[in-house]
Amino acid sequence: MERITIGLKIARLVCKQRLFGLTPAEKEELAAYRRQCLPGEDLPILSERLSPAALSERYSAVDTAKEWGVFLRRTRRRRRLGTWTAAACVCLLLAGGFSIWLLNPGKSTITLAREDSRNQISLVLSDGQKIDLSDTTSHSALEPGATLHADRLTYSQDTTDEELKYNTIIIPKGAYYHLILSDGTKVWLNADSKLYYPVHFGKNNREVSLKGEAYFEVAKDTTRPFIVSTEALNVKVLGTHFDVNSYKDDGRVYTALTEGLVEVYNEHGSRLLHPGQMASVDTREEKPSIQVDSCDTSILTGWRDGQFRFRNTSLTQILKQISRCYDVTIILQRDYQEEYYSGDISYHIPLSTLLGAIEASTSVHFDIEGNTVYMKRK
Repeated sequence: MERITIGLKIARLVCKQRLFGLTPAEKEELAAYRRQCLPGEDLPILSERLSPAALSERYSAVDTAKEWGVFLRRTRRRRRLGTWTAAACVCLLLAGGFSIWLLNPGKSTITLAREDSRNQISLVLSDGQKIDLSDTTSHSALEPGATLHADRLTYSQDTTDEELKYNTIIIPKGAYYHLILSDGTKVWLNADSKLYYPVHFGKNNREVSLKGEAYFEVAKDTTRPFIVSTEALNVKVLGTHFDVNSYKDDGRVYTALTEGLVEVYNEHGSRLLHPGQMASVDTREEKPSIQVDSCDTSILTGWRDGQFRFRNTSLTQILKQISRCYDVTIILQRDYQEEYYSGDISYHIPLSTLLGAIEASTSVHFDIEGNTVYMKRK
């Protein structure tokens, strides 16, 4: 038991040293543990080594979703971990992933995301005028009934005017925004997203158009369905909570339902969704059919709480999310190792810290040059 306790202390110090550095007292503590090792012996936590094949066999046998649930139940009543402790836990969780080798044909580098102009959150009015929502003095240019707050944009009580006027809100990479529509529907917009919507909804329905990702809490109205349209999938509800993801570079569009009942449809069919289900279509297919699966919606909607939540997520998908969140271009070498991870980490830590956590448990290395990140094998 004493050896296990010492091993855990060493693991904590090693992770903190890798991610954030140690205080003089902590450096001395780690050095003392090292001095206790016999000549030629490594630290206790590192003395038992497994071959890559054995590690792959061990990790592939782990049910990461089940073990993560057990971990959450055990820690729910404990105090929240400090920032570095949480990051260290993520580092260890990432090490529990498994990997396969992929050789990417074609060019020697792959650009996961192209950096757009770094504009602030903007709003395009019905007359075509574009205003910067970060400038609170621009409220005088808004449509009648719209109010600009420090952290959100709201529209006044809905009317049934015959003429519909539309606004478009544009969220750049590295930004997030909260919007309240005229019927009371609440919308959270993820980075690199765009929503096209009427200033006031009409008599028969409430319809908006989305590019990117958004979470909706739709105000109930049994007489007017609420419709979210994307290029590959539409969602129709009367009043419920759900997430819609339609990023083009992901190769699929999906909606995940957290509360109520929704209908999802496209030109090839329709399905009903219940809470805890996800409907998705593969946008690379010529006639994309709707696939319905069970899901953990808290993972898919973690971005709304400022959290990366990875469950057996590929490194490629992780880097796409990082690119949007931190507004950087990520370039990969042609020959790299695709790996899969599970873990939670905050959006609000520095980019270098996040990439350091990935480096600590993978075969890749990152170089940050301005707003571009280069990834290569170690």
